Amino acid sequence: MATLAAECDRFKIDVIGISEVRWNGTGEFTNQKGGVLMYSGMPDEQDPHIRGVAVYVRKNVKHSILCWKAISERIIVVRFRAKKFNMSLVQCYAPTEDSPLDQKEVFYSALERTLSEIPRTDVIILMGDFNAQIGGNNSEYRTVMGSHGIGTCNENGELFLELCMNYDLRIGGSLFPHKTCHKVTWKSPAGNFESQIDHICISKRWSKVLCDVRNKRSADIDSDHYLVVAELKFNIPKHRYEHPQHTRRTYNTTKLNVGAVKNEMIERINNVSLMEDASIEETWLHIKTNLEEICKDTLGYRKNEQNEWLSANSWELIAQRRCVKTKMLSEADPFKKAEYNITYRSLSRQIKKAVKSDKRNYYVELSMKAQAASEKGDMKELFKLTKQLGGKSFQSSAPIENENGQLVFAKNEQAEVWKRHFEKTLNIIHNESGELTIRRHLNPNRFRVRQGCALSPLLFITVLDVVLEAVEESPIGIGWKLNQKLGHLEYADDVVLLTNRHTDMQTLVNNVCEQSYKVGLKINASKTKTMRTKASNQSPILLYDQNIEDVQELEYLGSIVNSEGGTSKDIGSRVKKGNGSFASLNKIWKANNLIVLLAGYLSWLP
Repeated sequence: MATLAAECDRFKIDVIGISEVRWNGTGEFTNQKGGVLMYSGMPDEQDPHIRGVAVYVRKNVKHSILCWKAISERIIVVRFRAKKFNMSLVQCYAPTEDSPLDQKEVFYSALERTLSEIPRTDVIILMGDFNAQIGGNNSEYRTVMGSHGIGTCNENGELFLELCMNYDLRIGGSLFPHKTCHKVTWKSPAGNFESQIDHICISKRWSKVLCDVRNKRSADIDSDHYLVVAELKFNIPKHRYEHPQHTRRTYNTTKLNVGAVKNEMIERINNVSLMEDASIEETWLHIKTNLEEICKDTLGYRKNEQNEWLSANSWELIAQRRCVKTKMLSEADPFKKAEYNITYRSLSRQIKKAVKSDKRNYYVELSMKAQAASEKGDMKELFKLTKQLGGKSFQSSAPIENENGQLVFAKNEQAEVWKRHFEKTLNIIHNESGELTIRRHLNPNRFRVRQGCALSPLLFITVLDVVLEAVEESPIGIGWKLNQKLGHLEYADDVVLLTNRHTDMQTLVNNVCEQSYKVGLKINASKTKTMRTKASNQSPILLYDQNIEDVQELEYLGSIVNSEGGTSKDIGSRVKKGNGSFASLNKIWKANNLIVLLAGYLSWLP
């Protein structure tokens, strides 16, 4: 990934499509240089790492991305904002020529559906590894291709040409005269055969904005495909990134470990004078403004930069390999070219070993930092580093599902989905000032809490206590002490109701619903469950005239509770979680310099 980003910067390529990514799942992440990679692979993480497509966008263009959508492990669509018309880029990876015909039909059917869903006003860019040779004979396809293709048309080529005919697309690689060496896009592993199977197409009505299409053989990421570059006279606005005013930024509190900085900050805070005869709001604003100014001057903001773990030695080997490839491409003598090819492969193996060593050293360095944090008692830093050691090598944000189970990729659409979800779940409404208002109130006066307010959980628990205290007035529950009944267990917002009889449980549920309604709360019926232990009456319990789901097992406060009792299933679940956590730290166990981190956990045992 780092090599790909470096090549994009070297050739000044703003958008690049990638085939055969071999990453499972769907998501996007931002690299160290600020570029965004959107990828789509096999649906399950346990699937074999095959196929996969991705689109990488440089930092100066990423703010023009309107939305993107993963169609399958072979197709991904990214839509860009332009000055006059928007552009939809479709990156593909087609089945090989030897693949069964049904696989090819499935791929082209999905591709046709994708192209038909693109707005007609958009400029369509279709590109990728189609494994299709179209040849140079354009007598039957003059509206689709030019006369500068190479090779002989194969079965994939016929399917590809038919698709371009149906959707008015022109194949850019056949429109411009170039040397054969600048037209080929793939070479065999032995280096004795080359063909043109990667293509970039554009909408026919917009073909005039396509200036040139050719390969860049000097681009080197150790691939058997050449980089195919299209030059477009199409203006995608480039933005200079600026921090929005509403974005919360974190101060660099690590500077407080320096005694001089810490003393300076304490002295400046002590010198802040309070305002006389001022209201609470004015006093708070005065203190907040002064603290923000002090923190900005003494601490500064924390930079969210990822560590570059590739060493200078690895980059030097990559540069050497690039030079060898350039010499190999310019050499006419086949024997010397074969020698250069052997040297190139040798350097590729060295680079792989060096990268593995760099990554191992990076994890060892993280382990050392975690050990130092453990010795200092810095639990926050320790768990942060442990998470980095046990997690993925990059942080990826996956799309979310809407109410209909459909994946949503666009950021603004995701925000709307979250808004509707919380309005439905929290039973709230928004007003123009951005405040959240409870639909039913404790009294006729309007009671409002701002979103994210620290008082929200405290107020909720307080109101919930009022509800349960009112419910306790009815002597319903299980025998607890002499002449005492235990009707419920409460932990934060998790409540368990306990009874010995079916009629008592229904009465208790009705009482809770009635008291909750008085303060504007509503119980979520879908998240409410019932569990029976040796109960003779199996009639359902009703909540808002709906049957509450009856279960034999559920997870409550991290523990597995079942109707048969016992702790065997709970212990088994905890053992599996422990094995998973142990396996996630394989990067440490496989390191040469093993550092053992011990963390203590308080467990409640029966």
